[in-house]
Amino acid sequence: MTLLGALLVTALAGCDSEAPNAPAALAPPAPEAVSPGQLVHAIEWAFRYQSPQVYSDLLAADFTLACTAIDTAGNAYRTEPWTREDELAFFTALVAPERQPPILGMSLRFSDVSVTPDPRPGHATSQSHRRVQAGYVLTYTEQLGHARSVSGEIAFYAIRGDSVALPIAGPQPDPNLWYVGRWEDLDLDGEGWCSFRGR
Repeated sequence: MTLLGALLVTALAGCDSEAPNAPAALAPPAPEAVSPGQLVHAIEWAFRYQSPQVYSDLLAADFTLACTAIDTAGNAYRTEPWTREDELAFFTALVAPERQPPILGMSLRFSDVSVTPDPRPGHATSQSHRRVQAGYVLTYTEQLGHARSVSGEIAFYAIRGDSVALPIAGPQPDPNLWYVGRWEDLDLDGEGWCSFRGR
């Protein structure tokens, strides 16, 4: 975790013309993840309005992040995977009000979203598992207007609530909603989603 935080602030470069985002308390209601496509919009909302609670509600108990084999940013997590707990701790620290410098605005935009059957063994004919692939651009603005960004291609595996496992302490799975079980960085140049995380 210490390595991740250190690399995060140096991994990104870019700009975004959007104004700072409203806090989650003043935001419109978060989209309900009633389909894999709506799950995409719910993730975008969680990042835009910097809401760890909404993001937490979208992740399965066994969530993992997978980096490409050539991405050295993911070397530390080949044998000890990046888990749901890691992801939420990272995101919570990223958007914390006490973070220095504080984040004034954040935007995650997915594009060219494709939803297909889950090709993994045992899921190809399942109606409760889907693979979602998309391009993305993630940008956040720090104090004094300094913007950082990363872009690339990701895939994640969506699981319907009647097949997902959620943390015991959290809400019960809703069979009408979809959740993220696995997130894969598809970039081959080592500059994608995992490098942003510093993983």
